[in-house]
Amino acid sequence: MTLDPEEVALFYKLTFSLMSFVNKRERLLLDADGGIANFEDQLPDEKHKVHQALYANRVGLIDAYLAENPDGFGKEELAEIASWKAAVTDTFFTVKQLKAHMVMIPCRENPPVYAVVGLLDPVSRSRPPVLMETTLLPFQGKIVYDGIVRLHNVSFDAGVKSSLDEVYREAKARRRILTRMVDSPLPRKKKKPTAKQRIAMLAAELRGKIAANRRKRHDIARFRGEVLPKFGIWTDENMGEEKARMKELMEELETLAEALDRMRMEWNRGAGKKRTRAQVADSVLEKVKLERERERMERDGEDPSEAGDEAEDGGGDDADDGFPGGMPDLGANDFMLDFMFGEFMQDMRGINVADMSEEDYEKARAQFFESVDHAKSGDTSAFEKAMHKVGADESPENVEAVKKAFRRLARKLHPDGNKNYGDEAKELWEELGAAKKALDLKTIERLELHWRIVREEELSPSEGAALKDFAGFIEDAAEDLDYDESRLLDHPIWPHRNDGFSEQVAKETRERMDRDIEGLLGERRELEEMIEKFRSSPERKKTTKGKPKKKR
Repeated sequence: MTLDPEEVALFYKLTFSLMSFVNKRERLLLDADGGIANFEDQLPDEKHKVHQALYANRVGLIDAYLAENPDGFGKEELAEIASWKAAVTDTFFTVKQLKAHMVMIPCRENPPVYAVVGLLDPVSRSRPPVLMETTLLPFQGKIVYDGIVRLHNVSFDAGVKSSLDEVYREAKARRRILTRMVDSPLPRKKKKPTAKQRIAMLAAELRGKIAANRRKRHDIARFRGEVLPKFGIWTDENMGEEKARMKELMEELETLAEALDRMRMEWNRGAGKKRTRAQVADSVLEKVKLERERERMERDGEDPSEAGDEAEDGGGDDADDGFPGGMPDLGANDFMLDFMFGEFMQDMRGINVADMSEEDYEKARAQFFESVDHAKSGDTSAFEKAMHKVGADESPENVEAVKKAFRRLARKLHPDGNKNYGDEAKELWEELGAAKKALDLKTIERLELHWRIVREEELSPSEGAALKDFAGFIEDAAEDLDYDESRLLDHPIWPHRNDGFSEQVAKETRERMDRDIEGLLGERRELEEMIEKFRSSPERKKTTKGKPKKKR
């Protein structure tokens, strides 16, 4: 499914060398002073520009690179780069994820079927089919992608999936699934690496994944913290009417949906004994609208009492037919807090509450509930202190071990006198401080291993188990980031987040809003029809009590 660490390191060494050459030759990415920017430090969208330039003239640029050989590569390495003249740039469907590769089919008539191997990660973690733009390359006797993927956020009906499966099955039956490209040199026979080499390769792989996670995390944070607020101001200025219309429709939908739920609830609780369906519907709808209006007035700083003086019971003599005193409080109760406590212990401490002793469970639970009380009272400082204690191992042995581990890593990360202090060291320093307060020895040891990997310090084979655990943590972090990114892919500004708000962005955003408004209008019609159906449904038949008649 993916290349081994040694192959990954070679691939990126060759790729970065070639792309840096293209960037310098074509002057594509420039720094603030007008000089050539470092290709490796760029975001994926910026790197994509260099990739596009290469593949638009790959034969000429690769020949120029081979003639100059700027990094002094040997014959085998140059042969790999020369084979990239056979690269295939296209829009592909992912069709089937197999153990050894991902089956991919380009969007054209009579397409070939490729078996593509991932780099550090699989080509896609999403369930096929997925539509993506990328470039396939020969490498080490396999077919890989170039590491740059542009996803199309579309869904497919059963017909498309069936057609893709048919193309795949036919290619498989005729043995026409391509597992290597014509110009791909055969891989060199490799000696089995020693234990020390395997540790070094794993560390190199993790170093690449750490860097990839960090870039993606910063990209997402910048989008949410900088791009989205600017986009909101820009749309307010240019599309205020459309945004106001969407907000109005969404509020109407919330009102109608809540009213419909309450209508059904009151009817099932016996409201039909005194009133008709139409009366229940009118009463509930009026009450929900009034509540919504009062909420709006409170948000706007107005006097909610001016919204109306209708009875709080929603309709006079039917107060006993619904919830006494109105709807029940659905705020946090003990059941919900227990659930949140269990999630906290699992996510933050790595502890399943079912495995805790009764004494430890009750102590940690009481600490968690105490922190919630501080949060409700608005005491942020007390809340943070209490949360750090929840489930913490306060034994003298752990406290002493935390102090020692903290001091050991603090000497490396502390900003005073640290020539390596940068953004990454700053982030780890902040995490280290939080872990110390929480008496979290496991996290401190993970942060120390992280720093050693990043600084390329030598690791011993005895640390293999710790490295594998760390690899699992990095994989989980990558999946979380992929999920966060997937939620942003559908946003109209995401593809243009580095380009500013152009006329094309305005056109796409306005079209998107028009579609969304049409969809909201359709949802409103459906809810209105459902409420009308409730109103006009036959009344509940009255049943007579008594002994059943005997059959003759």
